[in-house]
Amino acid sequence: MIVLTAEGEPPGVMSTGVPIANCAFGEGGGVLYLAADDRILRVRSHRGWWG
Repeated sequence: MIVLTAEGEPPGVMSTGVPIANCAFGEGGGVLYLAADDRILRVRSHRGWWG
């Protein structure tokens, strides 16, 4: 999965090992939730990293 900033720059790339079906930011941008076929992942992010 590649996450891009508002300027289209990739601050990071993460490998989950499985295709991601859906994702969403929560907790004011502090958490990225990822949903796959057999798992739900919660990844902490830096608040305000997008700009």
